[in-house]
Amino acid sequence: MYKNNERIPDVIAELRVTYVPEIRPENLVRIHSKEEVIAVALPRWREVDARESMQIMLLNPANGVLGMREISVGGIDCTAVDVRIIIQTAILANAVGVIMIHNHPSGSLKPSEADRRLTNEAKAALETCKLKLLDHVIINGSGDCASFTDGDW
Repeated sequence: MYKNNERIPDVIAELRVTYVPEIRPENLVRIHSKEEVIAVALPRWREVDARESMQIMLLNPANGVLGMREISVGGIDCTAVDVRIIIQTAILANAVGVIMIHNHPSGSLKPSEADRRLTNEAKAALETCKLKLLDHVIINGSGDCASFTDGDW
């Protein structure tokens, strides 16, 4: 019920959800290691040495890369990530697995406490939607990387 006898609007937004894969599943790049993640991600990364940002790589059940999306761009040493955007993107892409990738412009591959908290939060949230966080990889501009899954720290 509206206050003060306000009229209900005649027009509301129409939501459209589409998924149109451009590559056949058998032709997708397959990921099996953090090195392969970096080989796919790094050439597509803008400002890897300038601003911290987060991207996600979305995977099908056979670890085929459905695509990547930039989730957040921040400042020199931090970026704010909304886990809901990760979930939304994964669901819309029909993904089953997510790899979070973010850069450290400082060149350090050591995760911060905020990195660790975000990884745990994302893993728990994704699991509620039957999605799997496969890894969280930190990269630098030299192409070096560290993986939460591999326990590189």
